[in-house]
Amino acid sequence: MRATEFFQKYLSTDDVVIMKLNCEGSECMIMNDLIESGEIEKLIDVMIDFEIRKVPDAASEESKLLFRLAESGFTRYCLAEDVTIGATHQGRIRNWLEISRARQQ
Repeated sequence: MRATEFFQKYLSTDDVVIMKLNCEGSECMIMNDLIESGEIEKLIDVMIDFEIRKVPDAASEESKLLFRLAESGFTRYCLAEDVTIGATHQGRIRNWLEISRARQQ
């Protein structure tokens, strides 16, 4: 199922949608799909962990997506390496969510 289809089927504009995106190299495909459909606007915040960096043939996809996000005006995202700070997984996620909450205020 495409991300757009999932968002359309299961999420409304009244839902609070915070997404941690780490999909073994499919992050750009998912985000591009959401941009194209406009469903990206349902996201309150998204933290992107670019696993696509591990795919040699797709080296340029991350920068293309970041350009597209800037072009679209969607700014409610952060990169995993900038916000996942802490000694434990729980602490790193807590840090990201605190940063996300602060940006929403």
